[in-house]
Amino acid sequence: FALFILFSFSCLFVNRTYSDWPTLAANYERTSYVSEAIGGVTRPVWARPIDPFIPYHIQVIAANNKVYMSSSRGLYALNAADGAQVWTYATEIPLGHSPTVVGNVVYVAGFDRRIHAIDDVTGQVKAGWNFFEADAGFDVNPIVLNNRVYAGCKDGRFYCLDANTGNLIWKYPPQGQEPIGPLYQSAAYK
Repeated sequence: FALFILFSFSCLFVNRTYSDWPTLAANYERTSYVSEAIGGVTRPVWARPIDPFIPYHIQVIAANNKVYMSSSRGLYALNAADGAQVWTYATEIPLGHSPTVVGNVVYVAGFDRRIHAIDDVTGQVKAGWNFFEADAGFDVNPIVLNNRVYAGCKDGRFYCLDANTGNLIWKYPPQGQEPIGPLYQSAAYK
């Protein structure tokens, strides 16, 4: 099933020069809509097997002439034109959801209780990034706006991190107040 998704999306993003689908559902409003029409005949351009398990809710993300896919073993970055593996960011514990690409940084939340910031050129942790750890795993796609990363967590809190350093800016509800229950839905913004 994951290969079929990769087939379908790969043909849509070849030869585009902008960030086509940089986050879950294309944008932070979660509309799953882009204004450009796909013309001509769409067909698979390439296929690439992905060995680790890919959960059903993971979307292929396309930006920077690459496609990104979260898996049970880490994040894959593939060349959008031919499917060649550009890099893999390996994790021991599964990633929780699809990544978000902002400029040359890929943000992805994981079941390891961390939000990861990955340099899109090297496939390594972004320079200067501190791994903030929540009290439970993340099963959402983060929003990155105004140099801040926002994500709900299974620990019942909504977190705001500095997008450059990974340092905690705030969490809701704050320490001392009862969490609101596990957050499994990715936030939307308008």
